[in-house]
Amino acid sequence: IKIDLISVSIDSVIHETYAKIREGGDLQVLKRNIVSIVQYVKEREIRTGETIKVFLNYTLQNDNAYELKSMFEYTEQVGVNPMILFLYEPSEMSIESWNENKKFALLQHYFQTLDKRWLLISNRFSMAVIRSLKSEVVKNKMLAMYNLITDGNISLFAKTSLNPQEYLK
Repeated sequence: IKIDLISVSIDSVIHETYAKIREGGDLQVLKRNIVSIVQYVKEREIRTGETIKVFLNYTLQNDNAYELKSMFEYTEQVGVNPMILFLYEPSEMSIESWNENKKFALLQHYFQTLDKRWLLISNRFSMAVIRSLKSEVVKNKMLAMYNLITDGNISLFAKTSLNPQEYLK
């Protein structure tokens, strides 16, 4: 059987949060299974020369929004690729339902705790949070900060040319 990709959903790497999101789930069992999958992929590649990509899907939502750094660290520790998704529905579980101040604080948290590489990987949901801001002034400031922190690379995802200095005065 030709396998190109294995994708595993893990909505938190922190026990309490995982138990809340995945009722009845056992994070330790899942982590053991992930390690087994990674080992299998390595052994298979040695045997067959075929490469299989392993992704961990992490759906960003209310309960795990501040755990992103832990997720990135875990993916590096076990040697897999992160796939960060943004939960839109149900709306009561979505960051989109947060007020402006809470969204702003989350984005600031990301800008302060995630390195440039992780910020670029997380553009899909960071841009969703930025786009959900109602204030154009705040939205433009966050885009400018994001662009500045990523050395201009985020403007590729923002589909706009930004002058960070214009918004950070």
